[in-house]
Amino acid sequence: MTAGQAIDVLDGIVAQSPVAQAKLELARELVADLQRIDAQRREARRRTARAVAASGASITDIYGVGPIIAGAVLGYVRDIHRFASRDHFASYNGTAPIEVSSGDRKIYRLSPGAGAGSSTTPSSWLRSPRSATAAPRAAPTTRRRSAKG
Repeated sequence: MTAGQAIDVLDGIVAQSPVAQAKLELARELVADLQRIDAQRREARRRTARAVAASGASITDIYGVGPIIAGAVLGYVRDIHRFASRDHFASYNGTAPIEVSSGDRKIYRLSPGAGAGSSTTPSSWLRSPRSATAAPRAAPTTRRRSAKG
């Protein structure tokens, strides 16, 4: 239901008592608040899109990265030129693989402590459930065999 539809519904209601009238007025105030918040959200999105465009960054060329995600990443990274290489940048944002090999098997994974373990780092966005394409797997369990006696 849109705010306009809610207003139409509320306009069709006739309050039969002072309590019903108070409820109706509260409902109208809530719809007005939602309209105001929605307008603020649209304006914030427009301002963010203008700021990202003014930065000249090409991050929005990545499929699925809109102005809000781009603004968050650019705010986190600041100036990309402060990193000596792309490897330094990957290490900074937690997307550089680390080796967790055992024996002859070479295995690489992302560092779990990247970006001070903050959930606001780009590496955690990459690992977030929203970006995952497969269902999360349950952690492996081990069972201790009981001693036969």
